[in-house]
Amino acid sequence: MNCLRFKMDFCTQRTASAKKKHSRMPARIAWFVVMLAAFSTNSPRAQQNPAWTDTGVLVNHVGFLPKGMKCFVFKTSAAVPFQIIDTASKNAVYSDTAERAPMDIVVPQYGPYVVGDFTALIAPGIYRIQVGGKTSRPFAVSAEVYRDAERKHFNYFTKQRCGNTTKNWRGAPCHLDDGKRLDNGQHQGVVGGWHDAHDVRKWLGPTLFGLVGISRVMEIMPQWDPGTAFEELRWGNTYFLKMQEPQGYAMEYCAGDDGNYWSDSRIGTGDDRPIHTGPATVKAQYRFIWSEAALDRMIRGQDSRYADSCWNAAIKCYAWTDGKPASATEYASAIMGCLSMYKTLSDSSYSLRAVAYAESLMALQVTVAVDQSLPIRGFFRSKKGVNDYFREWYEGNTPPIALGDLIETLPNHPNAARWKESLRMVCHEYMLALSKRNAFSIAPYAIYGVPTSWSIQIGQSAYSYRYGDENNVLGMNSPLASSGIAFAKAAAILNDTALLRAAQRQLDWIFGANPLDASTVTGVGYNVPDGHHNGNMAAPNTPDIDGGVMNGIMCCFWADQMNWQSSEYWTPHVAHAMWLEALLSKTESPVSLQPSVDSRPKFSRVSELIVDKPGMNELVIRLTSDGIRSVTLYTMQGRPIARCNAADRGIWKPGNLKPGWYLLACASSAGISTRKLLVGCQVK
Repeated sequence: MNCLRFKMDFCTQRTASAKKKHSRMPARIAWFVVMLAAFSTNSPRAQQNPAWTDTGVLVNHVGFLPKGMKCFVFKTSAAVPFQIIDTASKNAVYSDTAERAPMDIVVPQYGPYVVGDFTALIAPGIYRIQVGGKTSRPFAVSAEVYRDAERKHFNYFTKQRCGNTTKNWRGAPCHLDDGKRLDNGQHQGVVGGWHDAHDVRKWLGPTLFGLVGISRVMEIMPQWDPGTAFEELRWGNTYFLKMQEPQGYAMEYCAGDDGNYWSDSRIGTGDDRPIHTGPATVKAQYRFIWSEAALDRMIRGQDSRYADSCWNAAIKCYAWTDGKPASATEYASAIMGCLSMYKTLSDSSYSLRAVAYAESLMALQVTVAVDQSLPIRGFFRSKKGVNDYFREWYEGNTPPIALGDLIETLPNHPNAARWKESLRMVCHEYMLALSKRNAFSIAPYAIYGVPTSWSIQIGQSAYSYRYGDENNVLGMNSPLASSGIAFAKAAAILNDTALLRAAQRQLDWIFGANPLDASTVTGVGYNVPDGHHNGNMAAPNTPDIDGGVMNGIMCCFWADQMNWQSSEYWTPHVAHAMWLEALLSKTESPVSLQPSVDSRPKFSRVSELIVDKPGMNELVIRLTSDGIRSVTLYTMQGRPIARCNAADRGIWKPGNLKPGWYLLACASSAGISTRKLLVGCQVK
């Protein structure tokens, strides 16, 4: 009764609001607005019951965009007719035949399958599917179909806040004593940010995805901002800025497995959570760079001083990290980080580095089928000279995403045609080719040069839809959502509807079109499992926060509903899912995105430096403007060599320098501008 009363109250509020704005709204449209609101907001939690239910008709529980691809999966061995029923009129509005599907995913209790396509149905409404004597769950067709899920994703981060706040799920401040450095035992204030998952850890690399997810959505669909996006970005970023060392790199984390507990929030009492002070991975450093540069360009119009702090953090980390990538994942991360810097400052040195890293990434691409029994190509080797292939779990399918970013940012570059072919090859001849081998069209996780017991062998090679091995299997939501992102970006670049269809199928799996008929997003859809509560953490345990995206189904089975490998939500999965939802929604109603107003003059201060080169290893720099506060010369590894303050008018000689590239950072009242200098030959 409580759930029913809540639904009726919610519907009444929405109806009153609709009447106020649209007094002449047709009755059917008014009904649809009310039903969509009630359906998307209330039914998921009401259906999160201990008793598992299976309709047999596997469809996205949330629904579809009017112009988007729409299909369902049904367990039977032969083609079967189906109808789409309008729940308002009870009439059949569409009919067709579901056809036999490929059978890579074959588990006795889960197959075989047919797939029904009803993409031609574009009228907004609430529908059910009738097939083989069974009826699906209700689902919506609407241009705003993913808006409620996005709202819950945004709210998820607010509920996960750590530090001096009452907006988190606990309603009280926590961990005000973070943290204690492991290298010297000293306290360093790193309070703030977000808890990372169904616990109170604050891993840096994975939690950075919070900034990525919110920022990507804001760039794609700014109208989805619930009014708190910038506040939330700043809250999360508080922790990341505090985790940056003077050398420029971001530290590993505060509170990992050794800090997953509630402290007394009093500094120095013995339970201050440990800070692991070594550098985070190269991938995480470039995610930090991407995020800080993105925050600069999004927030500068509102708070230029804060934007300056983000940019300064980005260039310091960039100076330390540049040149370190050595794997496919690191090259892809570097491409995205460099492009974010370029989009913020329009400095060609960053775009040139992105182009260079793209060459290194494409050098790892397999362009000839390694096995004629499995004639696929386009995937990437993990490293140069290593007979192993790219695979990442929570990081996601970064190489095609990075290529998509590159083409979108530099569409007229001389190498753009090569980048497009590389993107087409990985998406069409690898990801799409293998996704067609299973009824759910989920993208592959990895290629294996040597077959394993958990992979699907063809000839001398093998591939897998799942992450892990015999002893450790994890859900696939991040790999699938990120592959969906890659499909969606490639579909827009290549104008390819097959790829857009594939992007939708990845989201369908997460929202319930899977063998278990289970949504793996808390508060969205049906059969949502109870979230994993960490038994190693003292009470109170983190609750099931709406909008959290779980690790997910382990390809085609759910080994343990309460196991962290499947039912624990995590920040990277939330970020990838909300990013994919935004990309798909943009195809329905494209938005003209105006670049944010950047009040910082591009190199106006650096141009007021006169750089001479009297010798092969010496720079002479004259400060010619009162607007300059300081100039610092860095090595490309981030080590400061010399600094000139505003009081040092006249000629500044940094001293003897070895031939090579250096980074010149110029600080003024308008912000920080950077420029790369080449010593040892003509300086341009």
